Amino acid sequence: MTIGRTIQTHGPAPGQVPAPTRPQLPHHLIELGGLVGQADLGAFLDLAGQLRGTGDTDPAHLRARWRQAGLRAFEADRDADTA
Repeated sequence: MTIGRTIQTHGPAPGQVPAPTRPQLPHHLIELGGLVGQADLGAFLDLAGQLRGTGDTDPAHLRARWRQAGLRAFEADRDADTA
């Protein structure tokens, strides 16, 4: 059994996109990380907007729902630690 990196000796199958080469890989991962960061930031800004009252739901109602969800999560975590 061989442990370690497998070296591919042939190209991609017809119709497949070739895998990034080693120098391209970090750049590709950085681009993907940036997209994930932008998505997270967009979701966060959307939630902040909802809390400011720009959405369809009352901000006070949202805060109460999120508070209850957070309390339930902490309680479940505490129960899991004591079990």
